[in-house]
Amino acid sequence: SSALGTDLEVRNTTLGVGNPATIGLRQSTAVTSISSPLGRINFGDNYSATAPQAQILAVRGNLSSSAADVPTDIIFSNTPDGSSVLTERMRILYDGNVGIGTATPAAKLHIMGSLRMVDGNQAAGRVMRSDANGTGSWQTLTASDANAWSLTGNSGTVDGTNFLGTTDNVPLNFK
Repeated sequence: SSALGTDLEVRNTTLGVGNPATIGLRQSTAVTSISSPLGRINFGDNYSATAPQAQILAVRGNLSSSAADVPTDIIFSNTPDGSSVLTERMRILYDGNVGIGTATPAAKLHIMGSLRMVDGNQAAGRVMRSDANGTGSWQTLTASDANAWSLTGNSGTVDGTNFLGTTDNVPLNFK
């Protein structure tokens, strides 16, 4: 036991700020197949001596052809209440896409399920808007917003410029 009260402590052997303590998990062979495990950290207690209750797993994210091509995904899993089976919760793909609730994120942040953003401005009927830097906040959508159509009518419209319809010679059908 160390002075910090931990069961395992890793210290660097080379003095200096640029020499951090490092823990390495490495396969003894080259792993080239997609989804092959590279290393994992399991968490658990005495309820189950063999099955992890949470896990961080690194896998080969795509085909690997050489030491200069090692795409890696990181998978975060835990066990839901009332279960003893690990469930993947979040994945970071080799291309930087992050998926929460999906193993195949198609964007830098891909959330499968609901999203809750609290910034102090949230309220029923508000919409998420971004500023020029891409920072989002909750705002009220008003009839004076650019390109907004009001349910009670609009004024200041120009024939041929402001209309409901299409611009590609395809009819707009209402049913």
